[in-house]
Amino acid sequence: MSDLIGICGQVRGLEPRLLNVNRLDRMVGAVDAEAAFSVLSELQYSDYLDQETEVTDFDRIIGQGLFETKELLQSGLNDHPGMDFLWLQSDLNNLKRALKQKLVENKTSLSDFGTDEGFSKLGNLTETDLNQIVFEKRPSGSIPYQLIESVNRAEDIFNKTEDFRFVEYDMDEAYFHHLKAVAQESGDDFLQELCTMLANINQVRTIARSVLVNREAVPPEGHLPYGHFARDKASKIETFEELARQARMTELGRIFDEIEESDSDSEKLVKLERGLDHYYQDWLNREATGSIDSIAVLINYFERRMRNAQLIKFVMYAKFHGLDTDTIYKRLEHF
Repeated sequence: MSDLIGICGQVRGLEPRLLNVNRLDRMVGAVDAEAAFSVLSELQYSDYLDQETEVTDFDRIIGQGLFETKELLQSGLNDHPGMDFLWLQSDLNNLKRALKQKLVENKTSLSDFGTDEGFSKLGNLTETDLNQIVFEKRPSGSIPYQLIESVNRAEDIFNKTEDFRFVEYDMDEAYFHHLKAVAQESGDDFLQELCTMLANINQVRTIARSVLVNREAVPPEGHLPYGHFARDKASKIETFEELARQARMTELGRIFDEIEESDSDSEKLVKLERGLDHYYQDWLNREATGSIDSIAVLINYFERRMRNAQLIKFVMYAKFHGLDTDTIYKRLEHF
């Protein structure tokens, strides 16, 4: 059984070693990559540092830290239904990437299961699992039946539409169908609110990309019936301004206050993505604050570790490429 109080206590003890503003400032202001790297000794990564460690090992060390965080949370959660809210997003991403290689790039097996190809190593499906599920159409690993059925429909959907977006729409529908069922069965109010929050974020992102990139309303297949956007209204949104008006009827409305009408389409998308990410992080932090036995504490911690990893990687790469402090701070505004 899950020991939420115990694992939440462990996580609370680790939170002071997360990257904070002071430590980030010291990394950005460091004279070189080696000086920036030294800040990692104050974070959770200190356990992986010794006299043999090279500055260029930072990427491997960050990855190792995330894997061990996953193992820590898994060891305490065991059969908790919230597990799927932690890892299934990575599996969904990997299934989409593998299907794109198969259907769009005409590959016959998975190629380069790495981050450069857009894959995540934090899911439960291995490279072998993905090859068997996508390219051999054989069940493998632990994956909800809704996603297996979606993978099996993918080729027909792509052949019919000649547009990979519709494969992604179907997979998103299957993903949220599963999460909604998990949340309802658990009886956990937080998980039910989290499912709705994630569905709303996904829907706003999908509509924004449709109207700004494809210059059309999102197709009916792109509607998610698990959030606050009704199908008849979502399918009628044809401009970014209409999306902003509809979004202001949900909790995501204030994100659009930071986006100017004069912004280019690409600027609007960048600001929207940043706003959605910040809103989600703030919401998770509020849900976790003060709790001693909620999976919100664990999901919030893992999301913060992920964000820390992104920031640290960016600063380290920036230092290796000789970017000055002002430039680094300017680019950090996009995080």
